[in-house]
This record gives sequence, C-alpha cells and structure tokens, in this order.
Amino acid sequence: MDINVNIVNENIVQVFTMKDEHVCSLELPCESGKLTYSYMATRIEHLFYDDVKSANVLNAIVYVVKRCKHEGFTPRLYFEETEERQNIGSLIREVRMKRGISSKNVAMLVGLAAPNYSRIESGLTSPTFKTLMRIFDVLDIHMDIQPADITPINVEERAEEERNAAWEIEQKRLIAQVRKEHPKMLLWSAKRVKESSYYQQLVREYKGN
Repeated sequence: MDINVNIVNENIVQVFTMKDEHVCSLELPCESGKLTYSYMATRIEHLFYDDVKSANVLNAIVYVVKRCKHEGFTPRLYFEETEERQNIGSLIREVRMKRGISSKNVAMLVGLAAPNYSRIESGLTSPTFKTLMRIFDVLDIHMDIQPADITPINVEERAEEERNAAWEIEQKRLIAQVRKEHPKMLLWSAKRVKESSYYQQLVREYKGN
C-alpha cells in the first residue's frame, strides 16, 4: 500500500504517499458519546493499513471515508494547502490520462465548467467531497470499493468497545476525584490510587453495588 498515515493532533489525520507527498487531511467530527478522537483516529489508521485492498491512493481515501460513515462518524476530507491540492489534482489527472478521457469531457460528465475542473487538476482550488465522488465515478476509480468490502458491524463487539472506553474515562474521573478529596494522594500513582479503599468505594457506588 503506497500510503502513509499521520495522526497530527487529537482531531486531524493526514494522508501521504510513500514519497511523502501530502495528499489530504481528514478532520474528525466532534466527539460523540463513546466515539472519542483517539478511537476515531486509530480506527482510520487501522483502516488504511489493515483493510484497504487497493494500491491506488484515491481509492484508499474513498474507501476509508465511506467505511467511517458506515461505522457512525464522518471525517471531513479537505485539501487546505496548495501542495495538497496540487497532489490530489495530479493524481486525478494521472488517472484521467490513463483512461484516455479529455478534461473537457470529464468536466461535462461531472457537471462542472471546463475551467473549474481544470483548476482542480491544477491544484488551484479544492474539490468538495461530493464533487470528488462525481469525479471518481466518471473516472471509474471506485471500482474496488463495493459494499461487499464492508464487513458488517458486530453490534456486541462495538457495544463492548464503547463500554470499555466509557469505563476508562470514568476511572480517570474517579482517580481525579480521589486525589482532589485526599491531597495526600496527589503524588500517588494511578495504580496505588486504585488500590485505596476510598477508590474502591467510589467504584462500588458507580456500579451500583
């Protein structure tokens, strides 16, 4: 797979080719319930490295975005920097030329004015995800992204993951509460705090026992 993925910060994931050309960025939606930034970013990373079957960078990006939508969160695909726009434009132009289609015909089929489409290929403007999907359809670079590639979500496993994520967050909150109410424990390790009788009492109250 000719692609590298970099988790920049809590809600931005960048996609590079193996030549370190920055293709695009994926901005994660706001945290929702148990879907934390960490979970979403790690999931995107796993999708690129473990699930993607295509060596085509554009195919890979489309597959991952569609898969994320299927799993309940939609990252925003954007090309902010001039270099990013030029890289995505070059990839689109390369596929178009291999298909033997003129830019004018692609523009017509996509529903764009020829000059506007030319600006996308030249890296002078960013395509919206909707426009990008239309370009992919016209250039037939979504062929290996079929519903059959999407493994059905295991509801029980997803529920277990969400319960574990919620419990991890709750444990951090309980540890912070113990340290706040018992200053002598401020310098204690998290493991030692968990062994304290007061922490165990809070856990029992949280679990309703």
